[in-house]
Amino acid sequence: MTTQDKTSAAARNRFDTQWHYRPEVPTRLSPLFQWPLNPLAIWRWFAARWLVLGENTVLVALAIVSWFWFQPPLEASKTLSLD
Repeated sequence: MTTQDKTSAAARNRFDTQWHYRPEVPTRLSPLFQWPLNPLAIWRWFAARWLVLGENTVLVALAIVSWFWFQPPLEASKTLSLD
C-alpha cells in the first residue's frame, strides 16, 4: 500500500463518518412520552428547545421597547415641532 493509498483511505474514512451518521441506539424521546411523567425533565426539555433567543427575537423586543418608552405619543406626533 502506497502513501497515497493510505491518505485516500483516511480521507474516505473521515468522509464516511461525516456523512453516514448513525445515532446512538436506542434513541431518546422527549420526556412528554415517558411514563411516569417527570415535570422537571419536561421543563428542561422545553427550556432547551423552545426558549432559545434568536437574533430576530432580540431585535423585535428591542423595537417594541423603543416604541413604547422612547417614542412620543401619537397625539404629539401629529404636528411636526421642536418642543
